[in-house]
Amino acid sequence: MTSNIARDISTLGFLSRSTTLRTMGHSQRAIDSALRAGTLLRPVRSWVATPHAERDAVIALLHGGVLTGASALGTLGVWRGLDRSIHIQVPPNNPGRISRCPVPLTTFVPPRHLTTGVVKHWGEQRFSTRALDWRASAVDALTVFAHGIDLEQFVAAVDSALYTRALRPSELSALFHALPARFQGALPLINGRSESGTESIARLRLAAVARSIEIQVPVGRHRIDILLDGWLAIEIDSEEWHSGSRVGDLRKSTWLTGRGFRVEHYDYQQVMNEWPSVERAIREALAKPQLPPLR
Repeated sequence: MTSNIARDISTLGFLSRSTTLRTMGHSQRAIDSALRAGTLLRPVRSWVATPHAERDAVIALLHGGVLTGASALGTLGVWRGLDRSIHIQVPPNNPGRISRCPVPLTTFVPPRHLTTGVVKHWGEQRFSTRALDWRASAVDALTVFAHGIDLEQFVAAVDSALYTRALRPSELSALFHALPARFQGALPLINGRSESGTESIARLRLAAVARSIEIQVPVGRHRIDILLDGWLAIEIDSEEWHSGSRVGDLRKSTWLTGRGFRVEHYDYQQVMNEWPSVERAIREALAKPQLPPLR
């Protein structure tokens, strides 16, 4: 495989229609040569890939569709909620047959979480802006994601899509026009500054707890995830938080405490599954206000 093909297929998520590579200037002869050499793989007819391709995306192709919903959001680096199914958008005329992959699926990159089966969504993609061959656009994916979830998870996903720039602010209008009626009043709740879905959900729940709430507040060289009433700093450890973050978090907390802030840490498990105890602790802390901290 020439370095140019390697470069270009990497920009396509390591998985592409052959026709897409040809429109980028690569001849069918060069593509066939890479296939014979084994540097390109043929997961399904008319498609090529490298072992860096997402396994779930290859599964979507075998079903005759593309990744959408929570699955597409996950490959975009967007918070996908609690859904671990493989969501596939298939065209209405798809016969429903599953192709056989001549390459072992273990060749490709496994999903970060164990998957719980395939869910098909029949219909055409409505918004192809910035979509890859194997993945629906962020607007399409969020539209599918909105069905069957609650308001908190939807807002968290949109916040994350804006924060990661998978979704542009200019695309919000198209998104909300395509949403179920129950989400039509959700636009004022969107805040693209939250760094994780867990943080977004905590923000929504704390809005009714404090007199004031600020998001991603700069203090010196640090940022406070959520600042309540100007002095109570709430730090949210996302699902991806790991032990290597602990030292930096402790130093940040020590620095903020020295400036007069009270700092509370809560993790993904506490926010998602133990919220009543978290809210009770925060309400008790807010009942004992401190002097205004140094900014």
